[in-house]
Amino acid sequence: MAYEVEVHVSVVIDSVSPLAFHFETTDLPMGPNNVLYFRNCKKGQDFLVNYELVGAPGYRFPQTLGDAIYSRVGSKTDCPTTNGTWGQFTPEKLMSSSGPGGTDRILQVRNRNDSPADFAYTLRATDGTNWLNIDPGGVNGNGGLPLYSEFSYVAGAALVGAAATYFGLMAAGLIQG
Repeated sequence: MAYEVEVHVSVVIDSVSPLAFHFETTDLPMGPNNVLYFRNCKKGQDFLVNYELVGAPGYRFPQTLGDAIYSRVGSKTDCPTTNGTWGQFTPEKLMSSSGPGGTDRILQVRNRNDSPADFAYTLRATDGTNWLNIDPGGVNGNGGLPLYSEFSYVAGAALVGAAATYFGLMAAGLIQG
């Protein structure tokens, strides 16, 4: 089984008609147009992304998971408009939020992030009659943040050691800052 990191993304619906939305998260880097950047900290790490609808009272993710998200690889701006998912970015389950109308307001999606790729996806919510097609993009970085490379550990240790030596010499009065 893969190592999993669970992250939360608030899908804030600013307006239903015309549709206007934005993402809020402190768990992932995010670029313009709500593009999320996924970077593994270790090989075999999956992301479990919990997309939570905020606003749009009465809307929820549909019970049929295949209708809740469409995804495809190749572009972070050409979001899919028909049913289908890319095998790296697939729906897992629906969950309820603690807010008003909380039933099925959270969609959990697994991002396997096995290889670097731009991808597009469409989150879909319904009030039973009308649909919201929320279309951000994503980038899989695969391979970890530069902070986790062996070189970065050695360089970081050297910098910490140099700083400790410098401040130690200053404290001893042997050098002046």
